[in-house]
Amino acid sequence: MDRTLASAVPGPMAWKGAELAASGSWVYHLPDTALEDIDVALAAVCLRGLSVHEIGKADFPLPSIAPGLKVLLQEIEKGRGFVLIRGVPVGRYAVDELEKIFWGIGTHFGTALAQNSSGERLLHVTDRGDQYGATNVRGYTTRSGQQLHTDSATDIVVLFCVRKAKSGGVSQISSSMAVYNEFLARYPPEYLDQLYKGFHYDRRGEERPGVPSITERPVPVFSYHAGRLSCYYSHITILQAARKSGRSLTELEASVLDAFDEIAAREAMRLDMALQPGDVQLLNNRTVLHARTGWEDHDDPQRKRLMLRLWLEPADPWPLAADAWNVDGRGDRRGVPPKEAAGL
Repeated sequence: MDRTLASAVPGPMAWKGAELAASGSWVYHLPDTALEDIDVALAAVCLRGLSVHEIGKADFPLPSIAPGLKVLLQEIEKGRGFVLIRGVPVGRYAVDELEKIFWGIGTHFGTALAQNSSGERLLHVTDRGDQYGATNVRGYTTRSGQQLHTDSATDIVVLFCVRKAKSGGVSQISSSMAVYNEFLARYPPEYLDQLYKGFHYDRRGEERPGVPSITERPVPVFSYHAGRLSCYYSHITILQAARKSGRSLTELEASVLDAFDEIAAREAMRLDMALQPGDVQLLNNRTVLHARTGWEDHDDPQRKRLMLRLWLEPADPWPLAADAWNVDGRGDRRGVPPKEAAGL
């Protein structure tokens, strides 16, 4: 099967931020009936004593908007690759209730995956004082800005804004499909060749015992499989892998990475979102890059920036070649492998 795409990615997936910034077409405002549905569903799961992880789609039905959520899933999978649901009234609920609401909404889009080797499927993205870029530090525990990247081991990335920062913390997204088109149209062929060849990635301390701390083989940035192009990219973990292995990037490799970052971050390419409390952002991780700006928190710990995050696999997963997704050394697509599963 052909593993490269010789033509530009057509259609809405290859969007440019400047063309969408003034449009509200990607925002879905929750109607009052949906808020009533949320209250009813939350009360029901609490009455039954269900924990967050025990909540299934049938337990959180949202009848007034369920058809609309199916349309949003289609947009994520086959359209632009992102949507923003706006209007969850976060002030009404405690954080543990918001976790159940977020999880319940997420069940309409897919199955939650483990995001770290501890098996956590619902994460708090908040500043824990860690230093971004330090060995084995994950970005969700820091308040530093990031370069545009994809996450590992998931088709859909979902963020729920519970509290915003005092300043900064702006969400940034960019179409990796549009980035591909720029490389195809304006850069030497060896740049795309290198992106198809890929890079070694650092596993950031999430690997099981006996599994190497960096990927055994290069993982392609762009991969074409079953008629679909996908992207996997994280500049910082490429650099961390090189550092751990004692290997320097070649001049071509470094130039390609710099070009990728520059293209994706152009004002014409990226779309900035100042997420508000109650916003739920859903991204196709295979076609959309994401980042955030650094932020300053409030002094009051109860007002610190807090985002909840899910990794979701939809019922119809994105088709991927094996070398494009086995980043975590697991051999399947069920999120980050648990360390205690070594040898099983």
